[in-house]
Amino acid sequence: MPFAITVDHRTLEDGTVTLRERDSCGQVRIPVAEVVAVVTALVAGALWEDASARFPKQQPASEE
Repeated sequence: MPFAITVDHRTLEDGTVTLRERDSCGQVRIPVAEVVAVVTALVAGALWEDASARFPKQQPASEE
C-alpha cells in the first residue's frame, strides 16, 4: 500500500505521527492511538481525502 508512517521528535512530545500518502504526497499529523484504525480503513478502500480531512495537514520538512 502507498502509505508511510513517520515517528519523529514530535511523537514523544505530543503522541502523534506523520501519515503520508504516496500518490497525492499528502501528509497529516495523526494520534498514535488512531494510526492502526486509519491505515486499516485505507487498505480496505477508504479514500485518502476522507481520512486526511479529519487530521491537521503536515508540510514536508523541507517546506517548514
